[in-house]
Amino acid sequence: MSPNHFIRSSACVAALLAGTTVMADVTAEEVWANWMAQMDVYGQDGISVGSQTYSGGVLTISGLSMNMVNEEMTVAASFDDITLTENGDGTVTVVMPEVTPITINPTGEAETDRIVATVRTVGAEMVVSGTPEAMQYDVSADRYSVTIDEALEDGEPMPLTLQANMNDVSSRQMVTEADGMRTTDVEMTAASFDILLAAQDGSEGIDMSGQVTNMALSGGSTMPLDYDPARPEEMFMMGFATDLDYTAGTSNFIMAVTDYSGTTNITSASSDSSFALSMDKENFGLGFGAENVAISVMGGQVPFPVDLSLAEYGASIDMPMTRTEEPVPFGMSINLTELAVNDMIWMMLDPGSMLPHDPATAQIDLTGTTKLFFDILDREQAMAMENAEVPGELHSLTLNDLNLSIAGAMVSGQGSFEFDNSDMMTFGGMPRPEGKLELEGKGLNGLMDTLVAMGYVPEEQVMGFRMMMGMFATVVGDDHLTSTLEVNSEAHVLVNGQRIQ
Repeated sequence: MSPNHFIRSSACVAALLAGTTVMADVTAEEVWANWMAQMDVYGQDGISVGSQTYSGGVLTISGLSMNMVNEEMTVAASFDDITLTENGDGTVTVVMPEVTPITINPTGEAETDRIVATVRTVGAEMVVSGTPEAMQYDVSADRYSVTIDEALEDGEPMPLTLQANMNDVSSRQMVTEADGMRTTDVEMTAASFDILLAAQDGSEGIDMSGQVTNMALSGGSTMPLDYDPARPEEMFMMGFATDLDYTAGTSNFIMAVTDYSGTTNITSASSDSSFALSMDKENFGLGFGAENVAISVMGGQVPFPVDLSLAEYGASIDMPMTRTEEPVPFGMSINLTELAVNDMIWMMLDPGSMLPHDPATAQIDLTGTTKLFFDILDREQAMAMENAEVPGELHSLTLNDLNLSIAGAMVSGQGSFEFDNSDMMTFGGMPRPEGKLELEGKGLNGLMDTLVAMGYVPEEQVMGFRMMMGMFATVVGDDHLTSTLEVNSEAHVLVNGQRIQ
């Protein structure tokens, strides 16, 4: 069992923990019935209960076990007694075991390959209130932790150590059921998450430690109560939707990776990171980013220190997932702000210090509208889309921001175009555009002169580029150029007001 098996298994452990918090109603029996209904996702054979007894307003569940099987692994968990106590005020207090063992095996493998982990809770409290139609869960814990107790590969102990802690956790969930759907809204915070990981596989190994602070998660999901887990795409077609936002403060990690070349030491740090995900059958959105990023690498196949820093980085995408009668919006962006490298890298690239060593920036922000011809999440339509000449139509495209700067040169621009999909002849098989693009460049000639002097670019290639700039750009200052590309309503192409087509 390789460390990769463990990484994938950790996701399953998280899923099991998340499942244990989804319990609610105003009586103990209703809480338990609701929990069992939600655990149907593991299948009828995935859950077993030894016994349940009710006395004096306290429901005790004994011998609960969960067994999740997929193509890659089997995850089994067993729980000590779980108590659900009616508080007499319409709320229920749920007490989970402080220690829960979890066993992970590659699917189809014998007991010679396995990982045994333990989930521990410290100072945990869960109070459930509300009604069967609208349930609220208030959860807090001093700590949730996961440790690895045993790891076997081919019957032999495998060096694998894990200690992961989520500290000072507080969360509130609201769950409602109506019209065959279950809607969950969640808010969660944690003061910090820290991890210590060490794994060895022959001559290869990894040692890592790190911490993330001030974590917050908000959002929710809507899920059909009745769907086939073997066909997850049906879940989306039946109305599944999710919308999550995650933020964190500072993060710091130290890692040592060992292979045939030796040990590579890596450190990383960042602040104010974020992650956002939204998805349903009609749209998909994903965005992430961080500020004040610093990465250092040394050792192994890296013979000298490599230091990278970014004032900010991020990316996002927003796209439709289903066919529509009318154009719908889409967008994407990339942001790398003030990327800087250490002098050792510059000495390799520019030993004579002929280039400005200013930080580089690359920012692109695009939006537009489009029509899809297929439902991407429908299995049959997705297969048909693979064989189609085009999956849809582009109706508009806007360059909201272009900002590229490196080694003293800069290019920026903005523009917008509409596309007529009924005219595929004027521009040789593409929809006829109408709009304008404005570009500005500074320091481009100086950068080309320097690259030629350094021997990186042949003079003849630079001459061709200069001729192109002379045709399509206007000089407005010292090594300062502008260019306007326009396609008008008559399909004329104009550059700086001069018609070229």
